Amino acid sequence: MGHWAHGAGHMGITVSDLHILDQVLRDPVLQTAATIRIACLGYPDVILNDVVYQQFFRDVDWRSKLKDRPNRDKLIEIHGGDKTQISTVPTIDSFFSLYGDVKVDVIDYAQYEGSEIVHDMSEPVPDTLRNQYDVVIDGGTTEHIFDIASGLFNCARMVKLGGVAYHNVPLNMLNHGFYNISPTLFFDFYEDNGFATAGCVGVATGVMDTPKFIDLPRSQRFQLDSEACMIYIGRKIEAREKLVKSIQGKYRNLDTWR
Repeated sequence: MGHWAHGAGHMGITVSDLHILDQVLRDPVLQTAATIRIACLGYPDVILNDVVYQQFFRDVDWRSKLKDRPNRDKLIEIHGGDKTQISTVPTIDSFFSLYGDVKVDVIDYAQYEGSEIVHDMSEPVPDTLRNQYDVVIDGGTTEHIFDIASGLFNCARMVKLGGVAYHNVPLNMLNHGFYNISPTLFFDFYEDNGFATAGCVGVATGVMDTPKFIDLPRSQRFQLDSEACMIYIGRKIEAREKLVKSIQGKYRNLDTWR
């Protein structure tokens, strides 16, 4: 499978993502930028019903702006979409053009669409990718990176000061990737490395219309009734020359365990 963001139940950019990404990309500060720079980990499949475009982009001629990917029908089938409700599966460039002047780089370990920057996220990213992006979007990639720590360091380094790291990863999707990820990992890692947590929610997989979000605790144990993903947003508020490996926060204060 060529691109990381691909997979049944975890689609790259879903309606759940759009509810949150839309707020990130419409941030007034970000909208003042001459060009919004976005990095996507893997080439995201954007499988959205037409009614979703009508809801979020009613002031944009989205039908004329969006350009279909050549394998649109296959992608709809793979992701279980309804062809009668999905008129387009857009290229990622045309999708983000709905938000204005946006430049998108796709980082992947192999060529898939042909425009990717080829890099294995298990290895440190080159200097040319560091501190370059307003938003780094992980639509379901981190769990597939064998050296997950290196993948997180790369994401943190790629975000420019004031920018956002955005993750949508599995909480309990067994055998989907190498890992399922607990909220405490993102809270501890990003807050230890110059970021502020802007949000962390859970959402059921496979939702094509109106998602239901649940707040996730940063460290308390919890259980889920069905498969779900976690969406985490961290904003870089401090530039750090050196990043640190986190120690799990709930175990740092030894006095609480005595």
